[in-house]
Amino acid sequence: MSPEVVIVRRRGRRFWRRARRLVGALAWVATLGVLYVALPDPFGARLGVTVVSGNSMLPTYETGDAVVTWRTGDYDTGTPIVYAVPADQVGAGVFVVHRVVDREGDTYVTRGDNNDGDDHWRPTDREVQGRVVARVPYGAFLLRWVTSPLAMAAACGMFTMFAVLAGGRGKDRGKRRGEGPGKGGGGAPGPDRPSGPEGSGRRRAETSGPALTRRRALGFAVLVAVVAVPTGTAATLGGVLSDGLLATAAAADLTPSPVTVVQQLTSDQPLEYCATVTVTNVSTQSVAWHTTIDVSAERAGSISQSSGVTTVSFAPTAWEVTGAPYNAVLAPGAGTQFQYCAARSVPSLTPATLSVSVDAQATQVCVTATVSTASTHWVRWSATIDRTTPGLTNPSYWLTAVPASSYGLASVGFTAATGTWQVRGAADTEYVRAGTDRTFGWCAPLDTAAPLGTTTSTATVTSFSQASYCVSVTVTTAATEWVRWQTTISHTTPGLTSQAYWLTSAPMPSNAATASFTAGTGTWVVGGVAHNGFVKAGSPVTWSYCAATETLGVAEATVAATVTSFSGTTYCADVTVSTTAMDWVRWQATLTHATPGLTATPYWLAAPGTPSNAATVSFDAGTGTWVLRGVSHNAYIKAGSSVTWSFCAPPSQAVLTEATTTVTLASTGGGQFCADVTVSTAATDWIAWRSTIERTTPGVSAASYWLTAVPTTLTGVQSHSFTAASGTWVAKGLAHNAYIKAGSPVSWTYCAPLQTGGSALVDATLSAVVDNAWGTHSYCATVTVSTTSPTPVAWRATIDHGTPGLTATHRWLTAQPTNVWNAQPQSFAAGTGTWVLVGAGHNATVVAGTPTTFGFCTPY
Repeated sequence: MSPEVVIVRRRGRRFWRRARRLVGALAWVATLGVLYVALPDPFGARLGVTVVSGNSMLPTYETGDAVVTWRTGDYDTGTPIVYAVPADQVGAGVFVVHRVVDREGDTYVTRGDNNDGDDHWRPTDREVQGRVVARVPYGAFLLRWVTSPLAMAAACGMFTMFAVLAGGRGKDRGKRRGEGPGKGGGGAPGPDRPSGPEGSGRRRAETSGPALTRRRALGFAVLVAVVAVPTGTAATLGGVLSDGLLATAAAADLTPSPVTVVQQLTSDQPLEYCATVTVTNVSTQSVAWHTTIDVSAERAGSISQSSGVTTVSFAPTAWEVTGAPYNAVLAPGAGTQFQYCAARSVPSLTPATLSVSVDAQATQVCVTATVSTASTHWVRWSATIDRTTPGLTNPSYWLTAVPASSYGLASVGFTAATGTWQVRGAADTEYVRAGTDRTFGWCAPLDTAAPLGTTTSTATVTSFSQASYCVSVTVTTAATEWVRWQTTISHTTPGLTSQAYWLTSAPMPSNAATASFTAGTGTWVVGGVAHNGFVKAGSPVTWSYCAATETLGVAEATVAATVTSFSGTTYCADVTVSTTAMDWVRWQATLTHATPGLTATPYWLAAPGTPSNAATVSFDAGTGTWVLRGVSHNAYIKAGSSVTWSFCAPPSQAVLTEATTTVTLASTGGGQFCADVTVSTAATDWIAWRSTIERTTPGVSAASYWLTAVPTTLTGVQSHSFTAASGTWVAKGLAHNAYIKAGSPVSWTYCAPLQTGGSALVDATLSAVVDNAWGTHSYCATVTVSTTSPTPVAWRATIDHGTPGLTATHRWLTAQPTNVWNAQPQSFAAGTGTWVLVGAGHNATVVAGTPTTFGFCTPY
């Protein structure tokens, strides 16, 4: 063969050798991947597959779907997951495909998309197989075949065989290439032949010989054995055991099973009921349970929905069921639950027992009817309402047509001649059974064609004026149920016998309607209107009318006044006018200084006041006499029907009344004193007051407080007069406090100069203390000035040879000291050494218990 051909053949062999090596590597990877999926955690992958069974995740997942999960260890709200029921809870070991709706600590709260409530299981990350990452519709069949031990073993065997054969063929050819053309291996090296000594080529050939092939075969056998072992291979498939994946659809053997079955209704509706069935294995061995349920006992004819159970056969009297794949086998003492709802057919109409509650009002009657039955099963009820129905026998309640306002019923038919109404239930009230009463009702207007009842009418005149009067009429009855009323007004009607009330024509009534009027006798027949045409005991009807009246004469009324408010600028009073006349009279009232309640001088009128609900007829300024009459709405009175009107007028200060005056000295200093004055009276009515301050007034009787002129500082008072010769000052109130009465005193203040000379001075008691002395003729002394006067007085101090503390001859004064403080010298007599002083401005007064001091030093 030419060198060119050899080169081409060798390049072709190199390509195929590399391809076989790639196939072998991929086969090993596939083998390891199958093992990784087949082995359980923590040795295997996080990948899992679960077959869906049941309706709890409709419409997201359906029975027969396969879901692929991936285990992450943390699952957000809204994520569908597969978890195993925790070992310490009912249904332990069962795998559930539900959605995460919340977190409680380290557990997940889950719920099926087709369920109304949360699961009672609380799985942790340890029980969660993973989140759903993919759905394979109707993938259960494919999963049963692909994940069976036989299929997985075949896959592993096939992948291993490809790996061994692909690798083995390459190595054998390498061995042959190492031998060369001759057995001795003496050929020259080529591109595919290793260089070096012959021994090196033989060692490589021995390494790639039968021993390596045997090792590969042994490894293949071990892999096949590992994959073929069924124990734990389905753990990563969401807990579906291999036996379950290979199970056929053949019906289960329904031999009697040792279980107890307890059924509890969770809802009971007329056309459907739902129940939860609890199945418990009471034996000591695991059992594949089944049971039979009679739904016809609850008048059901079909199963509308179920979960957690598999139907074997169905008849209304015998529904045979067995467990779903996850709960078909119960361990000893274990239990499971399944739910179902059964549909009922619509029953025929059945007359029911009827009782009514009547709420009759003035214009309509509202009835609440209660329907009941003795049947323990739901029935469609019907009822008949007519004039004999207990509670509805009053003619006012009889029906004349189908009520326009009703609820909880459907009208079947109405007979107008007899007022008979056939009804049946509707909507939520259509069905009834024992212990579950239904309520319906209606409202209908009272029958305005019902016979008149026996009534009594009472008339009361509510207003009377010169032009007209108004009457309120009350219609009552002793009947305990509503009756239609009518009344008659005539000259003999109690309360309207006065000639002033006689009618010459029919008035326009309010809340009533005229039935007839007879002009010759003044007889007026009146009936009710739509909203008040019926009365019953305890529910009277009131209507009214106004009519023209005759003009009557004027009569002087008895007057009594009460002052309601009083200030410095005005006062107001209520005036009541009354009469002993038994029939209405037009009143006139006269106010004078002698009118009861207005005799106090502030109430004397200098001009007419401003009246309310009255009109001025005349006023006499000389005597203060004011005459008034009523206005249109209150111009007439009679015995027992007085009229009250009011007026306001300015108070009079024409006469001032001396008040009791009490003065309290408030302060002295700065050459003046201030006093608080309170004026009061024993009068029970208001007076315009005046207050007199004079030299004998208690509190300011000391000469220091005598007035020589009207005080310049006044608060809450004004000066009325002042007499200089006697120092008598008369003050009166301002506008806001010019009047007082018993219990309502007025306080005011004034300040005036303090009298510190002349007869106002009071000799004080002195005592001196020598503070410093220089020899026998120079010293300084402090003199204490005190008094027994309970009120502050202007003091005078006289220092002579007998002054305590200065009696020693070397303390006698021979000249008036020039150095003096806190006092003012008045005079000095050298012959007797008598020195007279008065207080300075800040200490000119002294009071008992509060002495003052001054000091001096003799000349040097």
